Amino acid sequence: MKIVDIIKFLETSEDVNGQIEAFSALNASATEQDLPALLAGLKSDMSNFAVRELLAEPIINLAGVKALPALMAALRKNFEQGHDNDTFQALLADLAESDPEGVRVELVKLARHSNKEELEDINWLLEFTSVRLRIE
Repeated sequence: MKIVDIIKFLETSEDVNGQIEAFSALNASATEQDLPALLAGLKSDMSNFAVRELLAEPIINLAGVKALPALMAALRKNFEQGHDNDTFQALLADLAESDPEGVRVELVKLARHSNKEELEDINWLLEFTSVRLRIE
């Protein structure tokens, strides 16, 4: 099954088990060539919060910090629709901790054209780019 077909299935199916299987197939087989389709799915009006959250993982794995503008926009959309974004935020935090300088640079660029809510999201993610001291 092609990535675009899997994304369409994720967007339209109400079969949770089927969606989990489809996501597993997508996540295992997606390549950099699939990034345009994954990003289109992330931005699609057909995608709900769950689909955006699912697509975030392969996008981060394939594009890393280059996808931060699209990922932060999807995160904001989920918040605006009343979702907590626990998994989405965990994925972003992992990205920030694995590439703190790259994430910091991209977030500073995003901040230049962001509204108040977007700046709050940016500041939240920036917290994961700092060196933290362990106190024991």
